[in-house]
Amino acid sequence: MNNIRLCKTVILILVILNIGTLTFLWLSRPKSHFIQSNRESAGYLIHELKLTSGQQNQFGKLRQIHLEQLEILRENDRKLHDRFFNALFLPVPDTLTASKLADTLVMVRKKMEMLTFQHFLELRKLLNDNQKARFRLVFRDVLEQVMPPPPPMPPPPPPPTH
Repeated sequence: MNNIRLCKTVILILVILNIGTLTFLWLSRPKSHFIQSNRESAGYLIHELKLTSGQQNQFGKLRQIHLEQLEILRENDRKLHDRFFNALFLPVPDTLTASKLADTLVMVRKKMEMLTFQHFLELRKLLNDNQKARFRLVFRDVLEQVMPPPPPMPPPPPPPTH
């Protein structure tokens, strides 16, 4: 009887520990990398370019519009990717449709890049000459914050065996 009570107690403790661990992991999970990087890069630009309060207001409006437009394109990109890869599981995969979807994906990505380019052009128009010179210096840092790291290089091919 004592063994059963001990087993029940151990199981109860393990269940409580598991619930506690899962709760901790859930509550301490990192927020979206893009959102953090975007906020960090905006703050970094404001600080490094020493934007005036008027420039900060204009930049905030530009940034909000940019993020809203970018989110629409990202959602479109996600849906197209789903359709593109779902074609793998059709009874007879349609490579022509997949090719057209791939072309559309390229166009969506191009729109995203052009939208970002235009956003930074608009920001640049807000700057005075000193800020433009500084913008040129800090822009690479901003890109590194918001762009995903490049994929690792593949390993070299094995040497030929004869």
